[in-house]
Amino acid sequence: MAKFCASCGAEVSDGYAFCEKCGAPVDGTPVEQPVYNAAAPAKQSNGMAIGGFVCSLIGFLLCCGGIVSIVGLVLSIIGLNKSKQLNGAGKGLAIAGIILGALGVVMGIVVGILYGVGALAVNSTNTYYYY
Repeated sequence: MAKFCASCGAEVSDGYAFCEKCGAPVDGTPVEQPVYNAAAPAKQSNGMAIGGFVCSLIGFLLCCGGIVSIVGLVLSIIGLNKSKQLNGAGKGLAIAGIILGALGVVMGIVVGILYGVGALAVNSTNTYYYY
């Protein structure tokens, strides 16, 4: 005995549970769709640690430290505290940012002192000859 699909009206061979043409179930009962597991949530990143590391690195590489190293140091400290909330995400970058930021600040102070001493030395050696 031939069956017909309730959705499209096509003839369905015996033994088939689904219509060969449209894929609808032959007996009309809805078929339960398989449930796929959702993808695992993406691991959160620590933006403060990344920003602090980048600022500290730039301040360190410029060798004059200044405000960039101070900003990097502050952001890295905040990033280290935030890494505790994120199960350690960004902890290494935050520590590296703190180290580079501190070195940048120290280098900035040393360069500033040397620049000041050099400027004083240049001004004190100027001799003027009046004729």
